[in-house]
Parts: sequence; C-alpha cells; structure tokens
Amino acid sequence: MLTGREIFGFSESILAQGYDQKKPTPQFHLKMWDSAGSDAAQVAIAAPRNHAKSTSITHTYVLAEAAFRLQDYVIIVSDTEEQAAEFLGDIKNEIKDNEALQELLRFKRFIKDAVTDIIVECVDGHQFRILAKGAEQKLRGRKWRGKRPGLIVGDDLENDEIVENSDRREKFRRWFFAACKQSLRDGGKIRVVGTILHEDSLLNRLLKNKTWENLIFKAHKSFDDFSGILWPEKFSETRLRFIRQEFVEDGAAELYSQEYLNDPFDSSANFFVRSDFIPLDPGDQTPLIYYAGGDFAISKKQRADNTAFKVIGVNPFGRKKVVWSDKGRWDSLEIMDKLFEIQEEFSPELFFVESDKIEKAIGPFVGKEMHDRAARGVPNSFINFEKKTPSQDKRTRARPLQKEMRAHNVEWDMDAEWFAGCQNEFLRFDKGVHDDDVDSLGVIFLGLNDLQDATPQDELDEDNAYYEEFGETEMGRNVICGY
Repeated sequence: MLTGREIFGFSESILAQGYDQKKPTPQFHLKMWDSAGSDAAQVAIAAPRNHAKSTSITHTYVLAEAAFRLQDYVIIVSDTEEQAAEFLGDIKNEIKDNEALQELLRFKRFIKDAVTDIIVECVDGHQFRILAKGAEQKLRGRKWRGKRPGLIVGDDLENDEIVENSDRREKFRRWFFAACKQSLRDGGKIRVVGTILHEDSLLNRLLKNKTWENLIFKAHKSFDDFSGILWPEKFSETRLRFIRQEFVEDGAAELYSQEYLNDPFDSSANFFVRSDFIPLDPGDQTPLIYYAGGDFAISKKQRADNTAFKVIGVNPFGRKKVVWSDKGRWDSLEIMDKLFEIQEEFSPELFFVESDKIEKAIGPFVGKEMHDRAARGVPNSFINFEKKTPSQDKRTRARPLQKEMRAHNVEWDMDAEWFAGCQNEFLRFDKGVHDDDVDSLGVIFLGLNDLQDATPQDELDEDNAYYEEFGETEMGRNVICGY
C-alpha cells in the first residue's frame, strides 16, 4: 500500500516539474491519495470540477503504483475511449520525457506503444501494462501474461447522456457491476473518481454504498456560504464567486452546485421547478400591501441553519411579489434587530411566524422592545405577529406556496443579490438540504391561505352586497389578504 505522504513525495520529487501553473498541493489531495493508496478493495471519490482530481488520481496515483511495482496491469476507464486515451497519453509522455521517472522505473523501452495500450519494460526485465478503455466496452475476461488487471481506475465514467435517462443509468450500473468490476483479479482494487452528475448516478450510489470507502469534497460549504474553501491557493472566494455568477447569469445556477459543490438534483422530480419563477412586472405600479414571514434557527439541532426572513407585496389583484429576503446565523438580539428593520421599512400588515420558534427565539424580549420603542416615539413600533402552528411535514407546509408559484401568481425580484441563492435552495427543496428560504416564504403563504379559508361565507356575502351597493367590485377586499 501507499500512504498519502508517500504519493505526495513521489509527486513533488518526480512529477512536479511537469505541472502547468503549479499550485501548492492541497490537503484534500493527500486525503485522496491516502484512500486510493490504501488496501481498501473499492474506493469512490467525488471532487469538484477543475480541482485536479484526474492529475491526482489517474496520473500521479497510477504512476506511483507502477513505479513502486505495486501494480503491473492497470486499466483506465473513462466515459469514452478517447478520453481514457488522453489520460494514458499523459502517462506515456511522462515516461518518455521525465528522466527522473525513467531512473526510478529503470525504464528500458516500450514493448507496446499504442494510443490505448502501453507495455513498459524495465532494465531488470520487469514489465507493466496500462490499458485505456471507454465505459461499457468489453472488459471481462481480459488477461495479460496469464492474469487479470490488479487495478482499475474509473475517471469521469458517466456523462450527461448516461445520467439523464433512468434506463441508461440502470444499463450502465449493470455493466459496471457485472462486467467492469468482475474483470479484476482476486484481491484487485478499483478506484472511481469524478463529479456527481445526478442524484441517481453510479458515483452517487457508490458514495452511499457502505461496502465502498468514500470521500466527497466541495469547493466551499454551500451555494451562498463561501467558508471552508477547499483549495484557496487556486480558488479564492473572489474567483469562486465570479464562476458562480457566470452560471447564474446564464440561468444555470444549479450547474454550479453540480460541478463545484457535488450537489446535483433531478429537476424532473422537483417540488419547485425553474419555470415556477417569473420576474417582477416592471409595468405594475399598483399599490402593495406587505406581509412578512420568518423561519428561526434557534435550537442546538438547527445551529448550522440560518434564520431567514421574507417580505412579499400583494397588489389589488392578488398578485404576490417577493421583494425582500435576508438570512444569517444570528443570535437573539440580531434577530430582533432584523425584525424591527423589516417593520420600519415595510410596515407589514401581518408578520407570520411559527409560534413555538418565535417564543423560543425572542419571545421574552420582543414585547418589551415594542413598548420601549413606542415610549420613545419610534413610529411603527408594534409588529403585528400572526403565529402559526404548521404541519410537521414540510411538503404540506409549502403546498400553498407551490400552488401559487405553479399558477405563476408569484413574481420575484430576479435582479436582487439574494435571488440566485434563494432559487437554488428552492430547486433543491425536500432533498435533505437547508430549507430556510422555503420555510420563511412558505409560512406567509400558509398564513394567507388560512386567512382566506377562515373568512365565513356570510361575511363574504355582506362584503359583496356592500361593494355592489356602492358600485365597487370584490377587488377591494383583495387588498387585505391578496385573494
């Protein structure tokens, strides 16, 4: 076996001279090398795009296994034979051009030098072979010098065409387990490295399979949290934000999550879909009545979550407009400051909150603060809280919001700085990630829906009679709750 430090030493002393625009080796490469070089039979690794995972595993690790004579028959597999051949070509050129590597190998000659197949002979007669194959090509039963391969490295095995169709995904998995894996000799090792392209992709399944050793890396913590940058020497926060914005501007924020955060999703099965989002109508100048909602993260279990707030405006025709959003990991005093900031700017008709959460977060303080502000003559001092006790099922809680968005009755300020991160979370709702944005907006729509359902029919009849008598329509009532 090889340790990460040993492979690092091999890389720095033998291979580093050939690296293009070399950066300091990141710690996550050492972790990948530790896993790849271990005695584990099967290892799956997911790393972000452009983070040198192929250089680290398919180039450096494979050469180290050959140089230290731990493997003499290796197959590199990629989504196409052409891509696998490129990986093999880099290895071949390294052997041809790197004198330090030739000395370590005690290189004599290439017995075979083909685009997809090389056999190297050393001075003492030792030989090793590295073969390049495309995914779903025939591998089973391949032998060289009477034995099957001892190491298979799968690098970016899947492509968009494979992962986007369920039948193709199933066919590909059958090939991998029934043909690819079975071509290894007894005691052989398999290493799969790539970026997760789909929730049901082979790589994502391997990462969840308890019989596989696995590693998952993200370029930074989450879509709108740039802490914990994986490779700061190469990807600064400024650079990552620029890359993310490029995807956002192209209308493909979810692809940034896929490529750099290993966070894909199946859009066809989403609770919210991209077509649900429509921009604010710039021609609508009708007056708005504002409603606010909050989702508080206050328990120890929720300490990694954000407290989130949303404000919507409702026009006389019942159109909802999401005009403001903010979230953060705030303490009780910061949460209270944010509440009064919303109150001062929008003076919402109602502020919808979950009853247990607000009582735990700021219940003892908010009433006193409202009275203190009023005593000082601060306008709009009293927040009109409407406490809700929603269902424990988050899909049920979000259903009124989903219904309105699907009907294209909700407009969004798509030019706001907060929009891309908010949309990204919506598209991943109910996928095991944070739901702060959905919950904070959902509680508003849940509250408005309850208000509508709570209006007795006799009141509606009285209202309609009043409007008819004075020559007005039901439109006037809609200003109150938006329905």
